Amino acid sequence: MGLRRTEINLRRLLEAVPHQQNQSKLMHYVATLREQLDQLAEERTPEGLPRVSKAMVNDYSEKIEVTAAILAVPSSNMQVFQEPFAGTSVSGRSPSKAEGKMKQTSINCRIEGDQSAPVKLDAAAQVHIGKHRKLQEALTNEMVGLVWQLKESSLMMSQSLKNTVKVNTL
Repeated sequence: MGLRRTEINLRRLLEAVPHQQNQSKLMHYVATLREQLDQLAEERTPEGLPRVSKAMVNDYSEKIEVTAAILAVPSSNMQVFQEPFAGTSVSGRSPSKAEGKMKQTSINCRIEGDQSAPVKLDAAAQVHIGKHRKLQEALTNEMVGLVWQLKESSLMMSQSLKNTVKVNTL
């Protein structure tokens, strides 16, 4: 059974979510995703059976709610929550083992009470975030070193040009 247009559009929009930085567009994405999910859940085969399994509808619903949870968190934390979409595929293929593993270790967000409540992360997510923070810190330190080297090279080149101009004017 091939993918229907509604499901393809829903998957594409889910894949676009992690790349979208505009909060108002993300709110529109959530509304559109919910509408598309409702349409998808209502679609039936000629025999009257649902076109998409209940498990798949629940999976899409979970991803949409993660997106909605992202909107409730300050934008500085947005990058942390991009992983839950790792298993989504527009091509219709099933996720690879690596993608499945990423999905298993992805962050489980639970919003308690109202939408402004803090997000709780499981132990695997905390370890994953810690690993990425260390990696980010190492990259930042390396970039500082490279900037320092660039500055030194620039100053040396500037001094060399000044010396060359001095020699040529004599």
